Amino acid sequence: ISSDGQEYPTQIVRSNILTVQNRNTGLGMGLPTGFHYLKKIDGMGEMNAYENEDNRFLLIYIPKSQKMKPLSFTSITLMHSPSSPVLSSGQMGLTTSSSNSMVELKETEIILKNKLIQVIIDRGTGVISEIISRKDQQQNVNFNYLSESGIDLRLYSDPRSKFDAWNLDRNFMNKEVTFPSVKTIKLIADGPIIATIQIEFKKTRAGSTIKQNITIIRDEPVIYGECLVDWQEEYKLL
Repeated sequence: ISSDGQEYPTQIVRSNILTVQNRNTGLGMGLPTGFHYLKKIDGMGEMNAYENEDNRFLLIYIPKSQKMKPLSFTSITLMHSPSSPVLSSGQMGLTTSSSNSMVELKETEIILKNKLIQVIIDRGTGVISEIISRKDQQQNVNFNYLSESGIDLRLYSDPRSKFDAWNLDRNFMNKEVTFPSVKTIKLIADGPIIATIQIEFKKTRAGSTIKQNITIIRDEPVIYGECLVDWQEEYKLL
């Protein structure tokens, strides 16, 4: 609650797209996305995966209508409230946490939605099949802004060339290889501010693991996509 009595929505999350410092190019000193260095007692550093940490963060949503003057501040008081139900997830199974959820679960699809957009993900393939404007829906128009193929991940063969570092086979799009099927889908953030689902695919033949996070944030017409890969391929493109 702010000093003027305004109540703000809050949500407790683990490390996510809002809190990981090196999500943006150039901010992580060349570190892979999702990792940082932890300094040991001897001064040496070791790289640690964010998903292996047990950090928790409190998100406080301050609406854009809450204007503040430049170089000013306001005070916020944290009030105790009963904890929200714990999220549960399993093999292709999900449970939303509260009435404030931005996630709707159906038998064959998962829907992420806020006041501005609606995103539909196929539970069997992990493909983002539809993006719909909520404003269009209010006018009884369900226009899908994606093509029939939607948004998905694909693997292509990229044979050795003279300059492997930057040369691509000009016909690589005709050399698609089988992409692994979905292993699990987990709901890793769900509340009044942010919602994230994580799609984990089965390992490739070479042993690569691929995870994809799809996130929406309250009152933002933006879909945040993130791909976490343990890459073991040779002469392949993702």
